[in-house]
Amino acid sequence: MTTKQALIDLLLQQQKTINLLRDTARHNYRMDSKAIELTKAWGIYWKKRAEKAESELIDIKLFGITQPQPSPYTTTKCQNPL
Repeated sequence: MTTKQALIDLLLQQQKTINLLRDTARHNYRMDSKAIELTKAWGIYWKKRAEKAESELIDIKLFGITQPQPSPYTTTKCQNPL
């Protein structure tokens, strides 16, 4: 027959396991959220890079310009989102 103390110990161990599983689930959720945010940021970054490359290609095809002409007033560098 199981003693009262053994049952209490079993319940405490089960509660520790449940808490550990909840903590793990919270951590996984935070990591998934961060991954989604980074994926969106990289998507924006690569979209800007593609638009710039397309613009440069049009300049090359239409005007024969091989190097983009820098503007003294604006800078259009794509920044790394990280």
